[in-house]
Amino acid sequence: MEETLGEKLKSLRKKLQISQEALAKGICTQSEISRIENNNNLPSYQILSRLAQKLGVRISYFKDDHLTHRGDYVDEVKHQLNIARRERNYDLIQTIVVSEKDVPAFKSGTNKKYLDWHKGIALFHKEQKLNEAIDVLNNCLSRNRLSDLHTALDMNVLNSLGVLYRNAKKPYQAKEYLQHSREIAVTFSEFREPRLYIKILYNLSKALTDLEEHIESVNFCDEAIDYCIKEEDMFLLGELHYQVGRNYISLGRENEGIQYWGKALNVFELQKKDFLYNMVQQEIEHYRNYKNLI
Repeated sequence: MEETLGEKLKSLRKKLQISQEALAKGICTQSEISRIENNNNLPSYQILSRLAQKLGVRISYFKDDHLTHRGDYVDEVKHQLNIARRERNYDLIQTIVVSEKDVPAFKSGTNKKYLDWHKGIALFHKEQKLNEAIDVLNNCLSRNRLSDLHTALDMNVLNSLGVLYRNAKKPYQAKEYLQHSREIAVTFSEFREPRLYIKILYNLSKALTDLEEHIESVNFCDEAIDYCIKEEDMFLLGELHYQVGRNYISLGRENEGIQYWGKALNVFELQKKDFLYNMVQQEIEHYRNYKNLI
């Protein structure tokens, strides 16, 4: 008979001569370790991942069908992927994808596409495999024709494709995919995530700036800023003001550009984004010094 998760944990812990208290330190309580080992509690993905790391094994060592079919297990995996994606931790994304790809809950349907979406992201950002990443991401879409796409995952994948193409210096393709992502977000507004919508508008504005379509870029930034205000959310608010300023500078409207960069500084200061604050401050000083030399 196959060992349960609790039995595997207990056996490995004793083999390594680690007490329950020592194993639990910084992760959970000693009593929770006891309940897991006695099969009275199933740990979350995050806790199980940290226990595996502490014991020097992959998380897959502990998996069994009962655990991996649970809805909260799937939700926890997706949550960890979301965190890793936001933090641009592509090593962790790749680790999770490799660990979960053979789990039954992630071998078909929407969950598989969700996992493969992150596989495509890691392929590009970690391994610089643009064409392979694009193929993987395209296979995550719900339909073959872009005009037929309609799901929340479609929006996310199209946004990722736009980012990949822009990073690969292909702004026309980036614009196309990001425009389709925005169209889905506008048409099916009832299920869009506010922050995803803001992110799509921001990425689209950057692609348009690359194409020197500055006025259209400003329009999408303004749309995103208005949406931030409506949702009472400061997500990307500083970045959006910086982007507007960048466009105005390129259009020769220096005073308006500097004003928007100043607004970006205020937001970055409130958010304690010191790196971005210093970057924009240096750019303002560099631009003013350049103008004084002319």
